[in-house]
Amino acid sequence: MWKPILFVVLLVGGIGTAWASGLLQNVTLDTVRNLVQEAGWWGPVLLIALFGLEGLGVVPAFPFLLTAAAVWPPAEAFVINMIGALWASLVGFFYARSLAREFIASRLPERMRRFERRVAERAIPTVIGIRLMFFLAPYAHWALGLSPVSLRAYLVGTAIGFLPWVIAFTFFGAATIEWGNQQTREFWLASAAVAAVGLAVVIAWRRVRKQAKS
Repeated sequence: MWKPILFVVLLVGGIGTAWASGLLQNVTLDTVRNLVQEAGWWGPVLLIALFGLEGLGVVPAFPFLLTAAAVWPPAEAFVINMIGALWASLVGFFYARSLAREFIASRLPERMRRFERRVAERAIPTVIGIRLMFFLAPYAHWALGLSPVSLRAYLVGTAIGFLPWVIAFTFFGAATIEWGNQQTREFWLASAAVAAVGLAVVIAWRRVRKQAKS
């Protein structure tokens, strides 16, 4: 009985806080970090509650993941991020399965629908694969919510699939952003040029290979 009540309380609390603070209109790393730091001891609970907004497709998850890495020690940030990511996935799961089933079903991309058939045969491995590919993409929550996967298989597969992503964001995300901010405009222009040349080479190579086969 208490689980549905807790679900609604946390979700409503997260939405209410985000709306009252103006976070819904300006979701950035700085705004989320300031909001969490001002909450004091309630900071971890508030951040986890805000993760739920991602499950609804209202805001992205990256500012929340990076905020934990910037505010708390690595081990504590990892736990907060994992719980928050799982909470977001549960919000999206139940949103699609019960609250907005028809609405989500009519808007789900065809490529996400293909996973429904696989879930029925190999639930946990399929969920792991989806999470490794799409991580916290709202469509992933919704597609799995519409599928016949059980809640247990969903949580186990999601936790395993989330693990490398959460580790990357927690332990390397903040450092990567700091490093990026230190780079000059010329560096990013040169990097973009190198990437463009590399992409052109790959495309040309694939075309030559395709013509050779034909």
